[in-house]
Amino acid sequence: MTARTNRPGDRMVVRLSDDLDLAVRESLRLAFQPLVAPTEAAVDVSAVGFADTTLLNAIVRLVRQRRAFGNHLPPRFLGMRASIRRLLAITNVDRLVAFPADERAAD
Repeated sequence: MTARTNRPGDRMVVRLSDDLDLAVRESLRLAFQPLVAPTEAAVDVSAVGFADTTLLNAIVRLVRQRRAFGNHLPPRFLGMRASIRRLLAITNVDRLVAFPADERAAD
């Protein structure tokens, strides 16, 4: 897994690539850490080929940490493949995050 972080304006963006599975659990946790405090947080997963429950656990942990920090805005996920969106939908984790309006319309 590769993670790149940048901060355009008030938003923190983490761009992930490769596969998100148990082998990268700790790296994913560390990649999400900068997203806890900022008001606006985004995760670009357009370059992620595969994700399993490792991603689900990381999302739930991130949302809990943001709420504990007093930040109730959901992290925004960009470029999510249909297979990963289905995984989030089946487990109701999709209710914890936000998607761009144009990606919601594609459902």
